[in-house]
Amino acid sequence: MSESLDNREGNKFEELKRKAKSGAAEDLRRLGELYLTGTSGAPKNPKKALDLFLRAAQKGSGAAMNNLGLAYESGAAGKRDASEAVRWFRKGAKLGDSNAQNNLGMAYLHGDGVAASPQTAVMWFRKAAAGGLASALNCLGYCYQFGVGLEADPEKSVEAYQKASDMGLLEANVNLAWCYQQGKGVALDYDKAIELLIPAAEAGIGTGLCNLAYAYQLGLGVAQDFTKAFELYERAAEQNVVSAITRLAVYYELGVGTPKDVTKAIELYERAGYLGDAKGFQAAEDLRREFATHTQRAIANLDSVVERVPFAVSSGYGRPNPEATTEEAGESSDGEGADSSADAETAQE
Repeated sequence: MSESLDNREGNKFEELKRKAKSGAAEDLRRLGELYLTGTSGAPKNPKKALDLFLRAAQKGSGAAMNNLGLAYESGAAGKRDASEAVRWFRKGAKLGDSNAQNNLGMAYLHGDGVAASPQTAVMWFRKAAAGGLASALNCLGYCYQFGVGLEADPEKSVEAYQKASDMGLLEANVNLAWCYQQGKGVALDYDKAIELLIPAAEAGIGTGLCNLAYAYQLGLGVAQDFTKAFELYERAAEQNVVSAITRLAVYYELGVGTPKDVTKAIELYERAGYLGDAKGFQAAEDLRREFATHTQRAIANLDSVVERVPFAVSSGYGRPNPEATTEEAGESSDGEGADSSADAETAQE
């Protein structure tokens, strides 16, 4: 009779416990990961996990130092401590652990636990990328794309994203697809963008869902489909992708791809605001004021607004100027929308 999955997982935990008794750093570290996540039959025990990570780190494991950094960064150590996280990332990075190098780079990029220094971030991303880490290549692509810590270079950005994508990093697919959608560093190719976005969206990556929705919204490489776009934005919004939330708000506001629901639209605009997008609060207030006074102008122009919804939602906010023509709000002759060039999400990490 075949062994149940639970038994196999439990056996894996018990086997690793036995191996860890030898005190080998990697066995201690791997056992710590099981305790941290409560997987493979291990009881979830962050305190035990941290003790095992520390023992492995004391034996010179750079990977365990990275584990400790992540634990302090996330708060799994009990209380979030960004400075302590950086201290451990630095220890692991100096020992050559690529993940620790990349995480140290992220800390410098965002100024989390250390003074922000984009140039230092790039240095650590390069070291991690040289070690073959796909996520570091993705970060380098981001830096080249936006000129963060170095001179912007769209072609080098595409090259880095492509390498990370070839290594199976689906977040890099999202970023590479953005380049193809915008013709940045590579020839404009909507079909290639869709090819890259589909596996990322199928894997549930929020930015992949959002950018695939954007393609359906504007009909870029796929037939325009507001209902499909709405469904994808809704899934991305569940992961707090802010631009997906604001576009969902517009869809609810105008009744496109879903029944009109002004109350839901206001709720979504405010949610975007609380997630750090200040424009969301203003959009919510504007809509609340308009709804309260039953603005006849909005009702009179609803049909024309719905016809132009791709351009209304491109910015993620509010109604387009009712006096603007479709040509003024729409795409240019070379296929790049007036609002599309910076609107698709980029997955940095």
